[in-house]
Amino acid sequence: MHLTEERIRDVFDRGGVVSQQVQNDAVEHLSRCSACWRLAVPVLSSLPRRTGRPKAERYGDTRDALLTLLELQQERSLARLRSRTWAGDLVGLSPAEQIRKIGEVGAVVSLEVFEALLAQAQIIVSRDHKLAEQIGASALLIADRLPAEDFSVEAKGELRAKALVQVCNARRLLGDWHGAENAIRETRRAHTDSTSRTFAEMTSLHGVLELDLGNLQTSQRLTETAASMYRKLGDERGVAFCHLQLADLFTFEPEKANLHSKLALEIIRGRWGRLELFGRLLHTESLISLQRLPEAILFYEDSLEVFDAASEADALKVKYLEALLLDAGGDVRLADKAFKEAVEGFTHLEAFKNSLATRCTFYASLYKRGAWVRCLDLCRDTVRFLEKNPRAHHQMKATWKNLQQATERRIVTEVHVEMLREYLVLHWSQQADAAITFLRPGDPLPFPSSAT
Repeated sequence: MHLTEERIRDVFDRGGVVSQQVQNDAVEHLSRCSACWRLAVPVLSSLPRRTGRPKAERYGDTRDALLTLLELQQERSLARLRSRTWAGDLVGLSPAEQIRKIGEVGAVVSLEVFEALLAQAQIIVSRDHKLAEQIGASALLIADRLPAEDFSVEAKGELRAKALVQVCNARRLLGDWHGAENAIRETRRAHTDSTSRTFAEMTSLHGVLELDLGNLQTSQRLTETAASMYRKLGDERGVAFCHLQLADLFTFEPEKANLHSKLALEIIRGRWGRLELFGRLLHTESLISLQRLPEAILFYEDSLEVFDAASEADALKVKYLEALLLDAGGDVRLADKAFKEAVEGFTHLEAFKNSLATRCTFYASLYKRGAWVRCLDLCRDTVRFLEKNPRAHHQMKATWKNLQQATERRIVTEVHVEMLREYLVLHWSQQADAAITFLRPGDPLPFPSSAT
């Protein structure tokens, strides 16, 4: 039974009102009930203080344990606040200045500052990959400098792994594939406890990296392993994330994508906004791929409250989904408008993969309608986009130039369109062993060395 504020005051502020047994029962209840503890904090905070000292006067009985707990919590909260301030100062410095400050200011080398930096990296990484990598590197430096008498080799190894996970994710988003792979290898050397949450996060991220590199089977194996780890840890959010990753992975198997997105949403149940957004996007897209348009439209409408709360970058993913729905429903004019808005938005935000994927889907839609002139315009625009983008490898440029020439001759087939889609899924980040071609034997390739 919960305590009222009146009963809490009887126990702490009105001596002799309650018996010793009632007092002890109240103390025991407050130690384990978070709701009543929140109600008690204002009462305890208002108790008389000794002159010139921060601590409340003591009772000399069991009530003192709660006063000590309150003071410890306040000290911890102030320490976290100071750490957030130190972390904010570090984030605003250059890499060299960060290293110097970590070396010179002892207060910066603490677990609290380390954790505050990682929290900053997680917030920043979606909009500033380079800064997030820099913050992760600074957290790594702090982990290395933590005192050995307070942190065992194993504990510091896990902290190093936590920082390296952030570094790896930032490098992955930057398209630094070699750097991301190096960070994964270093993470596995730093932390080997396969029962920890950090190891599960590392395994999950490794699966995401392999998906980016087009290694679908390896990605599936790692993601399923991570999901199993999260289940053993009782981490429902981690399990849900892995199901979403598998739904994204099964691009060519919409039945499996549909199943995993559904499983993820059953776990999420409105608790994690961004995961729910991705789950609803993936589930609706799988219904479209399965040609279950009435279900897709109903599910989309049920998801509007979540979609309308999306960030600018995520709203473009919603726009892409709307283009798919309109295209499937036969409203080609509005579908084209939505595709264009998504392409322009992703390009503006330098979301390279999303921009390419949207262009490919838009081309397929135009091709299906026999809109050759507009297909050609899209090819030319994409070639210009790739020529300006440092993340575009030579073979990707050759592929779209090749498609442009085939489109000019109007010799593209449905098989070619599917080849393009598969190529972009598997090789958007790195070259394939050989370039694909849409031209007939004897036609000159746009880049003679494109297969190298």
